Amino acid sequence: RTALHVAARAHAPLTVIEALIKLQPSAVRSRDNASSTPLHLAAGGGFNHARARSTTVHHDHIKPVNEDKRARNIVSALVDAAPDLASSVDEANLTPLDIAIRARKWAVVERLVEAAPGVVKRSDTMDEPLYATAVAGDAPEKILRILADAHPRDQMALPSLIKCKFYAVATAAVTE
Repeated sequence: RTALHVAARAHAPLTVIEALIKLQPSAVRSRDNASSTPLHLAAGGGFNHARARSTTVHHDHIKPVNEDKRARNIVSALVDAAPDLASSVDEANLTPLDIAIRARKWAVVERLVEAAPGVVKRSDTMDEPLYATAVAGDAPEKILRILADAHPRDQMALPSLIKCKFYAVATAAVTE
């Protein structure tokens, strides 16, 4: 693992991420022992800074951190540095989008779909399509729309339609 892996997973401040990318551009493409890139780790990572506060030290001077905004900015910086990595897989055959949806990191899903819309279609070949995983994870309606737009129902494989509970579309596909 590189320092960028650690910083991405912890959702370090954007200035730290940008400095590490500038200092060692090749680190963006480096893989850890699980074949994860810093983008994979950022997609599912994060650190609850509010819960980590000390009870004995006053934190009045520290501004509250908007974790969703920070996560979006970090993922965007990593995608901008290496756009093709948005569709790369780790040793578990997961893309950053797969990881973000499984970890319920809704703030980064839109940026990852923008960078690699084909990843949503790829999920047809998996045990559970991304749309079904998002529904099971109580994804906001906006996220479900983004996923549906990236992979319209009329282009889904029949097993995926059934797993996503699109029974009317599945029935129509079978009767045609």
